[in-house]
Amino acid sequence: MASLEPYPCCLRAVAVAAPERMAAPPPSAYRAIPQGEKSQLRIRVTHVRHGDHWQPASGECELIVDGHLLKVAAEDCVQVFGQLRQPSPAMNPGEFDFAEHSRADRQLCFVRSSSPECVTVVQQASDWSPWRWVDRLRSHWQSRLWDTVGAEHAPTAAAILLGARHAMPREMVDTYRVTGTLHVLVVSGLHAGVLISFVMALLGMGWIPRRWALVLAMVLVALYAVLTGGHPPVMRAAILAEVACLALWCGRNPFAGNSLALALIVVLLLNPADLFRTGAQLSFLCAVVLLWFSSVRWFAPLTPLQVLLRSVEPWHVRAGRRVAAYVGWTVAATLAVWIVSLPLLLERYHLVTPVAILACVPLFLCVASSLITGFGFLIVGWLIPATEPLLASLCRGSLGWLDSLVSGSSELPQAYHWTPAPDWWWTLGWYALLALLLCAGGFRWSWQRTGQVLALWVVVGTLPVLASRQQPREFQVAFLDVGHGVCSVVTTPNGTTLLYDAGSLGSPSHATETISAYLWSRGIRRIDGLVLSHPDVDHFNAVPGLVDRFKVGRVFVSPHMFAANPNRSPQSAPQQLEQLLLAHDIPIQVIEMGQRLTLDRSSHAEVLFPDKFGGLASDNSNSVVLSVECDGHRVLLPGDLESPGIEQVMASDTLPCDVLLAPHHGSRRSDPPGFAAWSQPRCVVVSGGRGEVDRNVADSYRQAGADVLHTGQTGAIEFTFTDQGCQISPFLSPL
Repeated sequence: MASLEPYPCCLRAVAVAAPERMAAPPPSAYRAIPQGEKSQLRIRVTHVRHGDHWQPASGECELIVDGHLLKVAAEDCVQVFGQLRQPSPAMNPGEFDFAEHSRADRQLCFVRSSSPECVTVVQQASDWSPWRWVDRLRSHWQSRLWDTVGAEHAPTAAAILLGARHAMPREMVDTYRVTGTLHVLVVSGLHAGVLISFVMALLGMGWIPRRWALVLAMVLVALYAVLTGGHPPVMRAAILAEVACLALWCGRNPFAGNSLALALIVVLLLNPADLFRTGAQLSFLCAVVLLWFSSVRWFAPLTPLQVLLRSVEPWHVRAGRRVAAYVGWTVAATLAVWIVSLPLLLERYHLVTPVAILACVPLFLCVASSLITGFGFLIVGWLIPATEPLLASLCRGSLGWLDSLVSGSSELPQAYHWTPAPDWWWTLGWYALLALLLCAGGFRWSWQRTGQVLALWVVVGTLPVLASRQQPREFQVAFLDVGHGVCSVVTTPNGTTLLYDAGSLGSPSHATETISAYLWSRGIRRIDGLVLSHPDVDHFNAVPGLVDRFKVGRVFVSPHMFAANPNRSPQSAPQQLEQLLLAHDIPIQVIEMGQRLTLDRSSHAEVLFPDKFGGLASDNSNSVVLSVECDGHRVLLPGDLESPGIEQVMASDTLPCDVLLAPHHGSRRSDPPGFAAWSQPRCVVVSGGRGEVDRNVADSYRQAGADVLHTGQTGAIEFTFTDQGCQISPFLSPL
């Protein structure tokens, strides 16, 4: 019953789990609409109010509430007032599809409530529900972390210990991502392995019989998997641990291959869609690599004489040798996992993170220390209150070292690189080749020959990229769907890439992700030029993120973009952007009316407005108006142009064009009838959020003979110009 357009609703539902806190983004001049803390809750809908009666309904959905939602626990029956809508599908090439992701979790809609008062508990669940016990324990532990560890480190602690990653600020999560350490925030085999090893070490001291120790370890592993949400990585680790403990209890040696196959079957039975998810794929892939790496004998066994000589070495020499062997094994295993998983990481995250290999040993020590001290604080500190301050201090220190390590690693030179993903056929071939080498070549061939085969496949993957750079392309202009904002991507026949604006009224990070995904989907690594029409954040707040991900050749601005303005704060978004560009040594070129920007031999962009004097009423009136031309085709990009600037532009001779970006997102204040008569477009693109285009505006352009397209309805729109004419390709619905 939900649609892409939100509409008011009243639901009755059962809470699947307690609400989770979602961290508020830090204040930023680039964010036009400030956001506060939110709460996220998964609910199972039972009834929908229709008029004055309740209609039975079924299905799960995500409830997002502005503010901190309290007094709701698992299995409680709640009544919700909010806005119901479907998850947004991908609207641009290469963009992550939230609708598909939600559908894989059996969630076909979500509800947004503006206040915790919109959610009331109608009936509390029975206290005998086991899920309620687990939920209460999880909520209680999270509260203790926030109260004792502190707001600075509590989000990291909740993510590592309990798998509650939503409380972490987006900026900190991004720092973990770019350093290749995001996996430590996802409860997986690393976490389960550390805890099992520590528990088994304690149980192995002889306090209880060995078999009872194994049973206790199995119970603790199962509880930990349930407590952390039962996601594929922790389920895989838990099943491996359970099978290993069961085999040892029976006096048999566990076979890792069969255990891993059993884990895969269980994970897919719980959710078959996990087969196609990058997270689950990486989890099992890394497990296979580590199991294989552990089974290979990398060095020849010691001779009896060597064993004798080492037995009489001083203790510090033996200890140093063991530490060196551990460090070497850890680095080598991390390198093997990194190489094997790199194509999948490129496909999903477009990141190459060599710093992850260098940081693997200290990272493991910090994570292990955080886990042991964290659970020591939660469990031992509760049983023996006198130890709580000490354990909390140790946990806080471990988390501080972890965050400092990750933050420091991200600032190292060449720590990470953003890049387009390889073609699907190359990725498929890479893993097929690895499987063949593992079954055959990895044991009978020399490692040198194996490396040569893999290197040859890498060369095969780079040849199409090099060949495509030599081939002439077509003149193409794409208008991306960034919500209420603008990003136009111009690609010339020789491969030059020019962006006209890059921003959105919504989240700057979402705008960055959208634009980056499109550029990577087209194999673009460099932005040759970036034109910023005027100093409104919805036209440039994605630039800081793009500067980090792409090489930017030059930024073009009007004389008024960074000009001194008494109404602007020194920390305003335009001033911060100027400082950022200067810090990255990106040239800033001021352009004005009458200038021509040469893109290649057949393409150029002419600046129609403004002049260097300006003095008009608003920033919108001073928007850069750009006419991009190639082989007789013209695309007109006027930004947020409105009166009185638009009258000055229309005072010149008419300028017929093939495609027009509707001024000011299709606003009535942009004089649609007059501008349509002056520009005589064949097609008009309205760049804006969801909703219908103003009927009067659309009629004005249609009466001038133009087709009107809206990015909020069709997604990204690509125009490809050839000798035969113009081909229009909307992302969602072809014409």
